[in-house]
Amino acid sequence: MGLIIANLLANGFKEILELSKKQAENEEMVSEAKQRSALFIDFEEEWKNKETAYIQEIQELKLAVGKTETDKIEEMKRDISFLNSIIAEQYKKEKDLKEQIAILNSLPANEM
Repeated sequence: MGLIIANLLANGFKEILELSKKQAENEEMVSEAKQRSALFIDFEEEWKNKETAYIQEIQELKLAVGKTETDKIEEMKRDISFLNSIIAEQYKKEKDLKEQIAILNSLPANEM
C-alpha cells in the first residue's frame, strides 16, 4: 500500500510539475501577447497622429495655394489698372501733340 501511495504521489507531483510548466508557458505567451497588443496600440495611435498632421498640412497647403492664386489675380488686376492708366496718359499726350501739330500746320510758313 505504501508503494501505491508513493506512486500516486510521484504521479501527482509529476502532473503538478507538467501543469506548472504549461502554466508558465501560457503566462509567457499571455505576456508576449500583451506586449504585442501594447505595441499595436502605440503604433495605431502614432499612425492616427501622423494622419491628422498630414491632413492638417494638406489643408494648410490648399489654403496657401488658394491664397497664392488669389494674390496672383489681385496683382494682375493692379497691373492692368496701372497699364490702363499709362495707356490713358499716352492717348492724352497723343491728342495734345496732334493739336499742337494742327496748330503748327495752320500757321503760315514765314511765322515759324
